[in-house]
Amino acid sequence: MQTNTTIKGILFIPVLFFLCLSSTASHKVFLVHGHGAPKSIMNRCKKETLASGYPTFNFSYRSMVEPLDKVGKRLYDEVKSCNADTVSFITHSMGALVVRTMYRFIDGEEDFPVIFRIVMVAPPNHGAESADRYAHKKFFRCLLGPNLELMTTDSLSFANQLPIPEGAEIGIIAGIKGDGKGFNRKLSGDNDGLLTPQNAKLNIAKEMIVVEGQHTALILSPEIAKLAVSFLENGYYFP
Repeated sequence: MQTNTTIKGILFIPVLFFLCLSSTASHKVFLVHGHGAPKSIMNRCKKETLASGYPTFNFSYRSMVEPLDKVGKRLYDEVKSCNADTVSFITHSMGALVVRTMYRFIDGEEDFPVIFRIVMVAPPNHGAESADRYAHKKFFRCLLGPNLELMTTDSLSFANQLPIPEGAEIGIIAGIKGDGKGFNRKLSGDNDGLLTPQNAKLNIAKEMIVVEGQHTALILSPEIAKLAVSFLENGYYFP
């Protein structure tokens, strides 16, 4: 049986609702890219969040060098020092695991901003089958860095032991090819080339939609950026 650490919401939902409506409250959106990608891959989402009036910070890290634990702590420090009352996140791929790793450092933190909503695009919440294929090969571990082994689908893997971000509203966008076989025929079932929707989902997610699109192409899509911002604004997706 898979076990996950559960983190309680920092504040109750009524307080969260009050903060988000208050004219004196401040809110900031953090963008977190995935493995092997530069922060510029999030520029489409950044353009959309800024156009919607959200102060936005595009978080950067060396995904093929820095282990997730270190990156999660850096994100924690960045968010804690941002002087916002509430924060939301849009993540791509491993960026979702960075945010979930951050939760390991905020348990019991009274002065940490309230985490309002999280949009996860193509998140390997239960690992990625593509990582399973390469994590045991030394060449790929050296090439792709320390996080490859952390993203396997094994129930005891780092990805599968991360905290579940309760207290925040979560929206997930997963990709498929739409032909039942996927972009990568070596994976089980329809997929985005790197993972299946099954490994993207979280049971506590408020909304999850599956769209046709390849793993990297999803975060570059203007339509996906608009869906992400619609969830930030409303807690659900506008088609």
